[in-house]
Amino acid sequence: MSGSSGRMGTRGTIALGIPFWILGGALVYGLLAIWPAVIAATADPPEDEEISLFGISYIASPDTALILLVAFASALGSYVHAATSFGDYVGNRRLRRSWTWWYLLRFWIGIAIALLFYFSLRGGFLVADGSSSDLNPYGIAALAGMTGLFSKQATDKLNELFVTAFRVAPGSGDDARADSIVSGGRPLVTSLDPQEVPSGVTEAQTVTLYGEGFVQESIVRVGPPGLPGTDRVTTYVGPDTLTVELLPEDVAEPGTLQLSVFDPDSGDVSEPIDLTVKPPEEVAPPQDAPSDRGEPTDV
Repeated sequence: MSGSSGRMGTRGTIALGIPFWILGGALVYGLLAIWPAVIAATADPPEDEEISLFGISYIASPDTALILLVAFASALGSYVHAATSFGDYVGNRRLRRSWTWWYLLRFWIGIAIALLFYFSLRGGFLVADGSSSDLNPYGIAALAGMTGLFSKQATDKLNELFVTAFRVAPGSGDDARADSIVSGGRPLVTSLDPQEVPSGVTEAQTVTLYGEGFVQESIVRVGPPGLPGTDRVTTYVGPDTLTVELLPEDVAEPGTLQLSVFDPDSGDVSEPIDLTVKPPEEVAPPQDAPSDRGEPTDV
């Protein structure tokens, strides 16, 4: 892999892939090791149980055993997400070094969200409270694993929960503060990465847009100068970053494309920014960008 492209080379791929391979087995082993304590925790009455985990033995209370179950099951769900993405990007020769920290943090993010979700359940926010003996360990493991696998959806559910539980009256909160950090405004595109793409390709090409005022629902429109753009598949990365997939028909011929960002909620459209389409032999080799924005594709 070329270092100038930001793609991860063979050594980096192996250095990241071997821990992935080991981690999968470690998570399954951890679940098997704590399962007797989980069964004891959900017995009637709940009981303490000794756990021997990675050479360390200790007595786990019912609550501790259930928390460990959530942590290991959610880590396994996160592992499925991250390992599948890793395999896809290695297979497509598109794995980039800047995604390394995403893979390293993916497990801890999944565990943290699953624990918050579990505490919300046990606290009675989502369902009626109950003792540990009323819990189904398989259901808890499945919920934690799905939370780790689909952490975005789990985060949205927690957001819905607390927006509902702590909703303020109209005219209060941010509505009453003149210095609210929530602001509208027309989206603005300041730069593209890359700034030029090859013509005549038969596969979709990803272009990253940088600017401000982007929202989850933002749509990138692509078209020739002076004509209305066509909506293209857009991925929201953050309030200052979007990615868009250019189709082969967009770059069939050399020339100039204009990209703009449309906000469906406000109806605002950014000023267009030019993207140069050149014959493949004239396109400059890709350079390292400030960051390779974009979480790898969800499973």
